[in-house]
Amino acid sequence: VGPGDGLVWLNAPPKPLFQNSSGEACGPDNVSANAIMQGNVVDTDWFLAAVSSLAERDTNFLKQLFVNDPAAWKVGLYGVRVFKNGVWLTVPLDTRFPCSQQPGQQPTPLGATPNEGLWAPLLEKSQAKLCGGYGELSFGVMGDALSDLTGQTSAHVDLTKIDASNGKFWASLKQRYESGFVLGAVSRTSLDGSPVSPQGIYHKHSYSILQVAEVDGNHLLELRNPMRKGEWKGNFGDTDKERWTRRLTAKLKHQPSDDGKFWIELQDFVLNFASVFVLRTFPSSWRAGTHLGQWGLTTAGGPMTEGKSGWKNPHFRLLVSQPATIILSLTQEDARLTRSVPDFVVGLGLFAV
Repeated sequence: VGPGDGLVWLNAPPKPLFQNSSGEACGPDNVSANAIMQGNVVDTDWFLAAVSSLAERDTNFLKQLFVNDPAAWKVGLYGVRVFKNGVWLTVPLDTRFPCSQQPGQQPTPLGATPNEGLWAPLLEKSQAKLCGGYGELSFGVMGDALSDLTGQTSAHVDLTKIDASNGKFWASLKQRYESGFVLGAVSRTSLDGSPVSPQGIYHKHSYSILQVAEVDGNHLLELRNPMRKGEWKGNFGDTDKERWTRRLTAKLKHQPSDDGKFWIELQDFVLNFASVFVLRTFPSSWRAGTHLGQWGLTTAGGPMTEGKSGWKNPHFRLLVSQPATIILSLTQEDARLTRSVPDFVVGLGLFAV
């Protein structure tokens, strides 16, 4: 990109890697998810919502993502670690970022805005560099971003199949939140082509889930739009003075502000959102391993139900010598890294032998 198409690469103003809300240099433990602001050109909501969800729940993930090299940081050079295709990669970066610059106007960042430190724009840039440019970030899956940032696997919940009235989904969601799981959500697709619903929800857009709370019989979720604007206008929205009683306001420490954060009750959440992504983080005492396989001429056995050929599919033997909790995940290579074909529909089977 260059001046011919209104885009230029500019050095970010001198900033520490991490800053607090007062603009002071700090460690990763003191950064805020409020520092994250999506750019106006590239739709990286799926990635920045994942970063925001993680930053809100546990900033420890930042410690493992940035190579600790203060001498390089002083000259604007950084190494960012990204978990892609089963391995950790280190991406070298400088502090030049693409901006949109029109005649007579101030440049506008193409991607994330470096409001409080450079950490969020650098994380976004590492994805862009791996995937072939910022344009490649206009599509993505929040669950994949959560895995890229932690090296751990995420689960997907299809809200279109959820009955919010029976209490089971709420109990499960609340239990996961209270257990420290990282949560995010994606809104539904527009039926009329409009980018935003009349209630203020951006269609097919990723949001962080910041809190899950039950107060006085109300089942409520606090969400955050990485654009730092565009909020829910329905029940329990910032302008709903009837439902925000003094008691509820005090219990949830609610402070209405046009900052992209809002509360929504469970019933409306299920009606307006299509998916929930759940990331369970594991302590260092857990052991993890990655095994690579591929479907080829001799290993493409078809569906597992095919008795004559299903056994030809890639398979691995797992020996369990004592009772244990095991989590298995099947993933495919990110097609943007290898310029290969998009994901296929695949499955994973577990058999006792």
